[in-house]
Amino acid sequence: MIIKRWRLVAVGVLFLALLSSLTIRLWYVQVAAAEVNEERALANRLREVQTEAPRGRILDANGVVLAESRASRTLLVDRRVLTLSEEEALVQNLSVLLDEPQEMLRARFQAAASGSRFVVAIDVAGDVASEVLEYSEEFPGVEVRLSPVRSYIEAESVSHVLGYLGKPSFEDLESLSYLQPNDDFGRAGIEQRYDLLLRGQPGREIYQEDSAGRLAQLIAEEPPVGGWDAVLTIDAELQHVVEDALLRAIRNASGPEADPSGKAAGIVMDATDGSVLAMVSLPTFDPTDFVGGIDVETFRSLSDEGALFNHAISGLYPPASTFKVVPYVVAAENLIWPEGVYSPDTIIDLPPRLTFGSELGAGSQQVFNDWTDDHGETNLHSAIEKSADAYFWLLALEIWRNRSVVDPNIVQNMAEDLGFGADTGIDLPAEAGGIVPDEQWITRNRQYVGGDLMNISIGQGDLVATPLQVTNSFAALVNGGKVFRPRVVDRFVDQNGAVKFENNPDVVRELEVSQSTLSMLTRDLKLVTSGERGTARTVFQDSPIRDIVGGKSGTAEIPPVSDPATTAWFVGIAPIDDPKYVVTVMVDRGGSGSGTAAPAVRTILETLMGAG
Repeated sequence: MIIKRWRLVAVGVLFLALLSSLTIRLWYVQVAAAEVNEERALANRLREVQTEAPRGRILDANGVVLAESRASRTLLVDRRVLTLSEEEALVQNLSVLLDEPQEMLRARFQAAASGSRFVVAIDVAGDVASEVLEYSEEFPGVEVRLSPVRSYIEAESVSHVLGYLGKPSFEDLESLSYLQPNDDFGRAGIEQRYDLLLRGQPGREIYQEDSAGRLAQLIAEEPPVGGWDAVLTIDAELQHVVEDALLRAIRNASGPEADPSGKAAGIVMDATDGSVLAMVSLPTFDPTDFVGGIDVETFRSLSDEGALFNHAISGLYPPASTFKVVPYVVAAENLIWPEGVYSPDTIIDLPPRLTFGSELGAGSQQVFNDWTDDHGETNLHSAIEKSADAYFWLLALEIWRNRSVVDPNIVQNMAEDLGFGADTGIDLPAEAGGIVPDEQWITRNRQYVGGDLMNISIGQGDLVATPLQVTNSFAALVNGGKVFRPRVVDRFVDQNGAVKFENNPDVVRELEVSQSTLSMLTRDLKLVTSGERGTARTVFQDSPIRDIVGGKSGTAEIPPVSDPATTAWFVGIAPIDDPKYVVTVMVDRGGSGSGTAAPAVRTILETLMGAG
């Protein structure tokens, strides 16, 4: 009996335990789990939306606003809530509402990532926004919202420095992890180079979705943080002066060697620290065309005419006689002179033509015709003054004849020290490095011959450089030998004006050239503008700055030889006794350097020196 009682007790205890377990489980399902499930259900109905930060402003050196972000009434489309048929109907309705072709709207839809939210229209009128809100069933997935939109102020003259915005490509998204498919980001200029500093930090908004997956109630938000402001070294007013001077140079180009293409570049550099005070490339473009997306036709037109190409830093041209300063320095530093010459002052009678047999090597050019036949008595000083090709040919010939004891690349080596043949390091994208054709470069395809060195010595042959490289080389030669990394951004500041990043002057290298040689060259550059035989004497003879300016002209032959057009160059320096400004003008197919480019440089220098 006792055993049976214990069995009954055990069964009872087990029954009570099971009952308790079931009761607890029932409570969990009805109460605790319900709360968890409700939280999960809510989480499933919540959606995070990224909000774009206003980009930092871009200011010129004097605080003039060149680019800023402004609030714009925009229409956003949420593709996540649309079926294909709804999307097609929406395109048709938006086409009527916005008075835009359906093809253009479809292109915007196709460019946006699947399942994303994207801006389909900016600067929407109030009545358009009201219609979207009032007839929401005709515009499913469309939101009206205030969004930051880029605004450029009179920016055409500085467009190649500023750049423009665009949507990222697949390759951009792969390489730049911070980008989202529908972000605007810098595609050129400063907008590209400093995109991370300008773009700021995006915000976040948490929404509860309705049963159709549309954003319904804002639950929480984290506001975006605006980007830093860029303060440039560029002077906006000076930009307009340079642009006007270039346009006038193109209009006035004349003569058998002039057939202007409309392409030109002008640069003003502070020789004391490498700051770029102005940089203009023609033709220009309006960065505003890219705000909200650019249509294919406009983009193709800009590309075809070369408007999106920065000729100042990407265009490669033979520097012509502006390059003669390089063999000048080589001669003075190494005491290498034409035959019969023993110093910079030794005078020789230059022939208008040099003819050789086989001395320059098989396959070399053997006949060299100077651009004029009346150079006559010439020394190193007057060779720069009147740009005597024959003097520098004879100098190159002496190097070639003595190549067993003199480095046959001595001119090219000096050019590379001055920054030719490599990027200058300017804080802009898409810079071209150019070509300095030394023996190693040439012998990849053919034999290195004396004619190569002869042509290089006058800035021709396979030698090509950008206007920026030419400008930077002259800056180094007149500032005492410092080769700077050019810069267009001086600093970044936050919304309170506090400096967050300084782009300080940076000396890349110092030339191993004596100060006596550099001073002599600077004095001889003055002869170009004021000497009796100076190639730019007539341009500056009545200028109020005639006595404080120097420079060097260049007229580059353009392959093929049958093309009579030439590229016009002039580099000006002021004040010549204590150089501060280096101004370079290049006019593609502009004819004579002195006739076309020098007058433009005069205008710019007179403005800089307060005489314009």
